[in-house]
Amino acid sequence: MVVSDRVLLFAHVLSENRPPLFRDMRYGDCEDYVLQKRKMLVDAGWPREALLITVVRDKRGDGHAVLTVKSDKGEFILDNQNEEIVLWTETGYRFVKRQSQYDVNVWVSLGDQRPAIAAVSAK
Repeated sequence: MVVSDRVLLFAHVLSENRPPLFRDMRYGDCEDYVLQKRKMLVDAGWPREALLITVVRDKRGDGHAVLTVKSDKGEFILDNQNEEIVLWTETGYRFVKRQSQYDVNVWVSLGDQRPAIAAVSAK
């Protein structure tokens, strides 16, 4: 079973065992997915400095966490909103910041400082 499939299974089990207040949430938070995917990849032998927690604005403009995997083939995104693993340039997201490769306590700006655009709908 690939990491993304195993994380989806983990998130399903996690959501089934949540306290009653959180049971109506159908899936884990994006941060849960990121942390579990990173742990599984580290356990599988990937270097931690290649697995970077990343903050983006998703296609709706909402804040969202994804895992950036740096490899010799490029920087790929593992994301609970997309089953496919894609290059960061193919996500449609605005990248805000991510963990430093050298210090997990340091966040590096990725240049997109624009605030998210609020959508308003008329009823």
